[in-house]
Amino acid sequence: MLGLKENIMNNNFDITIIGGSYAGMTMALALTTAVPNLKIAIVEKEDIIKNDKKPHGRGYAISNSSLKLFEEIKIADEVLKKAGTIKDIRITDYKSSVILDFLSKEVEEKNFGALIESYILHNALRDKIKSNANIILFCKRNYEKINFLEQQVEVELDNKI
Repeated sequence: MLGLKENIMNNNFDITIIGGSYAGMTMALALTTAVPNLKIAIVEKEDIIKNDKKPHGRGYAISNSSLKLFEEIKIADEVLKKAGTIKDIRITDYKSSVILDFLSKEVEEKNFGALIESYILHNALRDKIKSNANIILFCKRNYEKINFLEQQVEVELDNKI
């Protein structure tokens, strides 16, 4: 992994992702799973390398389709250890007497997905990113400028470390 003092301008990447949260990390892992030799830079304003996220009461309802992606990027086993199963979904409205039920057994599914606390998902993604030699994290950095050239794109980072 490059040190934080490295300049992204001195490196060539196939893809640069601005933002290293859930979507950015998932995209980087999915891309390197699909095309293993891609070199990807992630520019993130927070220090996600050293800091574990802690429990804070937030979570995600993850569909079975997304869980298949998690299997492909090899984080499913880790995040499902502490996940809850979504067997049925009930939708109500504040002043309406109408209730809409989705029952997994009625659509011949085992379940609809899983409930995963956000810190578990974040830490699993981050750990997988750290172990991937083709993904370089530039943390506690912001991009200053993006230059669109004829054959390439240059991303200039701030000097705040």
